[in-house]
Amino acid sequence: MPWPVTDRDLVSHVIWRQNPETLVVTMQGNATTDKLEESDGIVRLTAAQVNWQLTALENSSVKVGLEAYINLASLLPSWVTNRLLVDSPYNSMEGLRQRIKLVVPSSVAFLHP
Repeated sequence: MPWPVTDRDLVSHVIWRQNPETLVVTMQGNATTDKLEESDGIVRLTAAQVNWQLTALENSSVKVGLEAYINLASLLPSWVTNRLLVDSPYNSMEGLRQRIKLVVPSSVAFLHP
């Protein structure tokens, strides 16, 4: 992050599930502090939760829902917070789309972009 903000990191425990009847895929992630050592000079975020929901639509597209809570562990200037509120969801969605392209075989039409 740009000065005067200290860099932060987040380690999450993530669980993916798919409802066998509706085929809705959900992902729940929660901050954890016991999986990876902290790095010097970086603030570890300890209060965060994220929930994704992926629902197949009739037109072969996928509706993606994202809800997140993150305590940034300090009072940040509003311009930093506002930037994170706008950029983070978009970057998360784009990252998910790229990841699905890499790991989901084309035979899985529901998850294939």
